[in-house]
Amino acid sequence: MGKWRRWAIALVLVWWVGMGPVWADGDPAGQWAQLQAKMAKVRFCQNDSCFYRRVEGQLQTPAQTGDPYRGTITAIIDRPAATLDTAEYRFTWDGAHWVLTGGEEYTDVADYFFKGDRYEIFSVHGTHSYQGDIYSARQNRSLKSGYLTLYFDVLAQGQPAKG
Repeated sequence: MGKWRRWAIALVLVWWVGMGPVWADGDPAGQWAQLQAKMAKVRFCQNDSCFYRRVEGQLQTPAQTGDPYRGTITAIIDRPAATLDTAEYRFTWDGAHWVLTGGEEYTDVADYFFKGDRYEIFSVHGTHSYQGDIYSARQNRSLKSGYLTLYFDVLAQGQPAKG
């Protein structure tokens, strides 16, 4: 095998591996592992120093026939902060893929609560909470949150992106 052919094969393999995993259709455990792996690679915010550490998932198998699988992903948010920031995200299996149903993010400046596509923020600098929908927040870039990245980029509006 020629030198150039080996390099071409190596480059194709590097490109292919870099694309990330394809969702394992209909397999809750396989998709769960893929979801955690993708989550570990995303940034918490747009800053170069904001990312997740110690991404851990818990998968709950159904207690009875007909009950959905449920899962929780917890992580430490590594960013410049005075305290340890954490995140927890909840998912439900709908029979074909995982759906992001809610979560919380606790930082030194605010506590974020999410349910589906809605959010509420309790800031340490204010006396009242801020509420809204994540579609508007993403459009006007008013919310720096890992939930948005997870909802829109890792998943397609809470559900797995194709391919």
